[in-house]
Amino acid sequence: MPPHILATPVAADLGDGVTTLLLPVSYFINSDSSEELEALAVEGLDARKYVAGGVVAVAQGRVVWHREFDVTVQEHGGMRAYMRTAPLPIDLDRDGKSEIIVRAPLACLPPSLTRSRRSPLTVGGCTC
Repeated sequence: MPPHILATPVAADLGDGVTTLLLPVSYFINSDSSEELEALAVEGLDARKYVAGGVVAVAQGRVVWHREFDVTVQEHGGMRAYMRTAPLPIDLDRDGKSEIIVRAPLACLPPSLTRSRRSPLTVGGCTC
């Protein structure tokens, strides 16, 4: 699915001396183009009903990492996985590297998006 940017990107040094652009992205079909829909065709599924949200990090002209958080289907209630807020880079643990705080669409807080591997945080019964 094509990415859409619905919130403000953020440029920051995440602790490695390089400016990284953090892009909050939403993946969804925004057209009735039969060509686009055929390219995503899976038997029995309507790609227009799906939305995914995530963050893409770009540094020095290339994608250095990306992370998807949520995928929603139109039939499963009113919440959709659009990324509508900017990511917040902040060094929470004062180790010199920024953690990335994101308001994930379904109110799940993901583990740090930096190279460290941390345990997921559970909020309101939702574990990411």
